[in-house]
Amino acid sequence: MHHFPDSLHQHELPNLVLLDMRMPDIDGPAFLKRVRDDNRLHKLRIFAVSGSSRSDFDSKSLQLDGWFSKPVRFDALLQAVRGQPPA
Repeated sequence: MHHFPDSLHQHELPNLVLLDMRMPDIDGPAFLKRVRDDNRLHKLRIFAVSGSSRSDFDSKSLQLDGWFSKPVRFDALLQAVRGQPPA
């Protein structure tokens, strides 16, 4: 079992992370806090993917680069990853 974000220190950093907000071992908000508090990882681009609403979480503490509800519209995801405004 990987302990994220600890395993991010063992590999080359990714360009971005697609984060499931309801993971079994660590939930999205806890993952985000650990990443944002880590000097090496804090600038990672993180996009949330969830079947839940953003309002189900304390949105003030969520330092995300984007939020995508399931089912994900891949065109919107690609636009966000490329830094383009939504169509």
